[in-house]
Amino acid sequence: MERIPAPEGEMDAPIKALIIDSWFDNYLGVVSLIRVIDGEIKAKTKIKIFSNKNEHLVDEVGIFTPKRTKTESLKAGEVGYLIASIKNIDGAPVGDTITGSKTPVELPLEALSQFSLGFLQGYSRPLAKTTKNLEMRLES
Repeated sequence: MERIPAPEGEMDAPIKALIIDSWFDNYLGVVSLIRVIDGEIKAKTKIKIFSNKNEHLVDEVGIFTPKRTKTESLKAGEVGYLIASIKNIDGAPVGDTITGSKTPVELPLEALSQFSLGFLQGYSRPLAKTTKNLEMRLES
């Protein structure tokens, strides 16, 4: 534990999170695996997806242990899931930035690297449509 640095990020900064993966659940809508870079996301937080400017009210956040486990919040440096009644997988593209609606960040996080894209394509379940969106973001 001495060699592993603590996660970086500011709790008091505006919400900034990276969508690592997304999948569709027939009962919940889109479930997004996210890494919170700055800020804190709780249920009832109003968020904005950076690329499409759509706003959503967060229904639930939590972590995997390995089962989905609801938590009170996800804070800077943490990785977990977010459910926000997003009805279409295109509403939460992999590699996109989530920010708060009240105090949005001005610039999105940088797109995932080619290494990360290769990892997603090689080791994750088939993400044909989502991976295509990520490839388009990397090319732009």
